[in-house]
Amino acid sequence: IEMRFKAAKESDQILANKLDASGKTEAAIYLTNNSSTDGNGSVGFFISGSSNVVSMSIDNQGIYNNEYWSLMVRRRQALIGSSYSEQYFSNDLTALTQSFDMYLGYYDSGTDRIIIKESGSMAVSGSTPAGWYTTGSGTNNRWYLSGNADGSVGEQLSGSMMEFRYWSTPL
Repeated sequence: IEMRFKAAKESDQILANKLDASGKTEAAIYLTNNSSTDGNGSVGFFISGSSNVVSMSIDNQGIYNNEYWSLMVRRRQALIGSSYSEQYFSNDLTALTQSFDMYLGYYDSGTDRIIIKESGSMAVSGSTPAGWYTTGSGTNNRWYLSGNADGSVGEQLSGSMMEFRYWSTPL
């Protein structure tokens, strides 16, 4: 998932999330305020499975500066077989081990340069990754832009989002 976002207020907000069949968030990209009014906060990503939650974050960034930030969350690796079709199209979700990366950047138009580049990563195994890539026509298989708040990670995004891209294969 790639996007550019601009938060209009300092609060915990959802950039995108995915709900399970019971309406609980099973994967989310979200903003967390650092409990002050200094413009700083964190960008986080989590996936939850039947028995665990795996998360990562990029902390203490000026994401509430009323400017656009670039964000990408990428599935980097899927290891279950030797062929491409086995690696990316298998229905055996328990055999998967995957890595996810998150990149955050800020472009300063005054200096015409990218002045902030941060990243994080995490490894996920078992059935947990299904919360990321299982998609379909059912209500519980959709990603919600600006969030479908269930109270677990914040409210819907108050701000703007542009250039959203959802890729079906790892970049």
